[in-house]
Amino acid sequence: MKKRLLLFAVIFLIGFVFFRGNQNVSSEKIAKNLEYGVLKLKDQTAELHYVRFSLEDYQLRTIQAKDFKKLSLSSQEMLQASHALAVINANFFDENRKALGLIIDQKKIKNPLHPSSWWASFLIAGKNARIVLKPDPKELKKYDFAIQAGPRLVVAGKVPKLKSHISAKSAIGIDDQGKIVIIASKGHLDIRDFARYLSLSKKSGGLALKNALNLDGGSSTQFSIKSGDFQLEIPSFIKVPVGIGVFPR
Repeated sequence: MKKRLLLFAVIFLIGFVFFRGNQNVSSEKIAKNLEYGVLKLKDQTAELHYVRFSLEDYQLRTIQAKDFKKLSLSSQEMLQASHALAVINANFFDENRKALGLIIDQKKIKNPLHPSSWWASFLIAGKNARIVLKPDPKELKKYDFAIQAGPRLVVAGKVPKLKSHISAKSAIGIDDQGKIVIIASKGHLDIRDFARYLSLSKKSGGLALKNALNLDGGSSTQFSIKSGDFQLEIPSFIKVPVGIGVFPR
């Protein structure tokens, strides 16, 4: 009898821990096959907001402020001007609001590769996405979309060695099912904790990303979503020259 009670206690404890690990994750469908979710981090004051989708249903486009005759725009302004479903900040930029790093949109190279050794590129060819540390310059024309930033946060399911840095964060990644996930934090957290939550399985309270790339975060972090009656705004007082937009195919 005691052994049975002990077994039941262990099963209950495992179930309780499992429930506790997942109770801070909530998600909903805001358009056809477009998931919005929020991950409330139990050991942090920040929370992570994200959209998850397949390239079968949606495409990524770069949104550049200069196309609207501006040096920079907020993610909300980019969303309104482009009619995207979601927009997040993208590349790093200099003091003159000039974007730094590779930008490809609809197979057109809009900005060249940056030589920085720790930056990487999020690349899409057709309906396949990957993150490459040093893409071959001779092969860039085959890609439909590209954004260069850094560092890489998750590589083949593992978190690489990262230098501690606390600020608001933003990222783009590919999950264990090949779907694209775009994430921004509401609040500040260490980049190492950010990467850890991106890599953790869904059962463990994470986003199950196999590969992820850090975007220009800190005060540049901003995320706007508008789909039907659903709206989300993570604003910033800093406007940016380039954003990543999510559009239906």
